[in-house]
Amino acid sequence: MRAVSLIGTGYVADLHMKSLKTFPDIQIKTAYDRSSQRLAAFCRYWRFKGAETLDEVLETSDEADLVLNPTNPSEHSSVSMACLQAGRHVYSEKPLSTNMDDAYKRADLSDSECSGL
Repeated sequence: MRAVSLIGTGYVADLHMKSLKTFPDIQIKTAYDRSSQRLAAFCRYWRFKGAETLDEVLETSDEADLVLNPTNPSEHSSVSMACLQAGRHVYSEKPLSTNMDDAYKRADLSDSECSGL
């Protein structure tokens, strides 16, 4: 069984959930969204418990193999950086960042974190 944590529970997260449900070996461990109302509706619909803070996801994500980051582009880079700095693997479908300096920093951090694998 593989576990995934999710950060960002908007429209795209629902598309990911529909896809993930077709893989019986994948379980959603937890989810977080800065909008508590959106998070509550998402977790009620998909039937699992959400995290109250991003830090809570990062602290408990050692139980998950991957953090899925479908946040909006303005939040995307900072959320992925926080995950990488916490030593978590991150999947993202959007650009690394909205600016090149942040993209280089994120790529460098990914390389340094993965060098021991």
